[in-house]
Amino acid sequence: MNTVTLLGIDIGKNTFHLHGQDARGHQVLRKKLNRNQLLPYLAQLSTCKIAMESCGGSQWLARKIRSKAIKCS
Repeated sequence: MNTVTLLGIDIGKNTFHLHGQDARGHQVLRKKLNRNQLLPYLAQLSTCKIAMESCGGSQWLARKIRSKAIKCS
């Protein structure tokens, strides 16, 4: 399987849509997760750039993702 180098997250109230691309820009991941599944799933991914929309929840989510990345490495 190709490695995800760029992960896009569409933030919703209860569900999150993920779209992952490899270094060549090809889609290698497409997933829909609920709030409880998101952080454990992201902790299992290898290090990559994450892009998400700017909203109030994105700041909180970015801090959670960053703290998970530090604990995993």
